[in-house]
Amino acid sequence: MAYSKQFLGLSFSLVSVILSGCGGGSNSCPSESFKLGDIEVDSCFDTRSAQTLKKDWEFFNDLNIEGAGGDEKRDFIVADIKNLLEIDGPLTHTNIEDWLFSRVNHIVPPNYNFKKVKSSDKSFRYENPTAIPHEDIMIKVEDIQDNQKEFREMGVLMMNIGGLVYLSGKKEGVLYEMELNSGKNVEIKSPRAGVIIPGSQFKDFTKAEAKQGDNKAIKILRLATLWHEARHSDGNGASLGLLHDKCPNDHPAKGEYICENKRNGPYHIGAKMMRLMGNICSDCTTAENELLDELYLDSLGRITFTDEDEKQLRETLATSEAFLEKGTKNDVPLTAEEIDDLTKKINESKEKLKELYPDPKPEGVN
Repeated sequence: MAYSKQFLGLSFSLVSVILSGCGGGSNSCPSESFKLGDIEVDSCFDTRSAQTLKKDWEFFNDLNIEGAGGDEKRDFIVADIKNLLEIDGPLTHTNIEDWLFSRVNHIVPPNYNFKKVKSSDKSFRYENPTAIPHEDIMIKVEDIQDNQKEFREMGVLMMNIGGLVYLSGKKEGVLYEMELNSGKNVEIKSPRAGVIIPGSQFKDFTKAEAKQGDNKAIKILRLATLWHEARHSDGNGASLGLLHDKCPNDHPAKGEYICENKRNGPYHIGAKMMRLMGNICSDCTTAENELLDELYLDSLGRITFTDEDEKQLRETLATSEAFLEKGTKNDVPLTAEEIDDLTKKINESKEKLKELYPDPKPEGVN
């Protein structure tokens, strides 16, 4: 997930995060592994970043998720989150955490040494072996291993590296294992391996927070990004990873793969989680709320099929179905051509809705 550099009025420099130990050959690490709920944060994070993750999670635990509703706008966000995360019943800390924990298992430090990603001797059969979305722009494990400095300098806040490794293994027909700094081996048998790595913007935003003091908007941004990246642990076949799409020609970022033409994808989930947490941040300042609004609109601006577009599509479908039903009952006289036109419109609307909500069921999970 990437954000433009003008946020917070800072001139960010994209520099490689090279720390002593782990990525550079030393056995010493500035931090031990620890947990954020069920998520294992690997050792060898620099001290500031480790503390940032811990404080972010403490902030999340203090939010009153159960009290997120209360008026029409807030209730709409709650309903949207429940729909996107497929949650039945009331929205609670527990069920949105459970959704995250089933998709994010590990966070490795920005200087993780990708030479620790190795092919396994075990035989493994991938589901849908020929279905590899965005194959033309896919980054392979070998590419990362040969260009680790450049990879670390990519201007993203976080990345679901487990999903990327899974896609590479599927393309190559090999099973990859990631050896974590803690010594644990993670077999990447599914996008649900759930391994996240912070990018260069993680440190940029953390530095900005340190400069400006305790900035709750940035905390909410980082937390929402976890749910964004978690969505990349879903999908199968053509929907694998629910990857970002190429921005259309009328978009400011035309041609770049930072847009979303689906309605249940990472940007949508990240944006709604950001709004949810912002709504219940009782002590967020005016400046923090303004920044959250800007970040929220930035994410929504990457979703090319808007809330209003979907509303109109569903209204068209409902009207067409109702009219056709009346015609088949002879309540309204319809010609054969009109019936064909209505049937075509209904089928096209249903197909479009299916495209907007790709199947999130993950590969490699029984």
